[in-house]
Amino acid sequence: MKDSAKARLKARQEMLKNNILLMTGMTENHLSQMIFKTAINYMKTTGMSDEWLQQFLKEPLFWAWWRGQWNLVDQEFYYHYCSFKNEPKCRKELRHIYATMHISIDAFPDNVIYEEIHNSYNKTSQQILKKLSETTSH
Repeated sequence: MKDSAKARLKARQEMLKNNILLMTGMTENHLSQMIFKTAINYMKTTGMSDEWLQQFLKEPLFWAWWRGQWNLVDQEFYYHYCSFKNEPKCRKELRHIYATMHISIDAFPDNVIYEEIHNSYNKTSQQILKKLSETTSH
């Protein structure tokens, strides 16, 4: 049962991604680059050193967390702009809105999401640091 719930979640996320690609006219490659660059910029805003940044970027736990946060904003974007899904003339503006929402992940969409993102970031960071310190101490 757990596997089927996971499969349904993955299918919903894939459908959401495909709708966003359609709405914005982006390619999967462009979207992947945006996700990666935005993650780096986000981590730099936390004051993380380049050394720690490199460690976090290698960590699957970080990427699982980051994709979760990205997905929250994707859901908000789709909810607000899905009526433009089949409007190719709106793609440039939707691409701009989409990028702005993700770049502003700290400020969007509201305090509840902000708290969820930062609370989960703190928890994930602690798990990564614990894992890294156990690895280096052996």
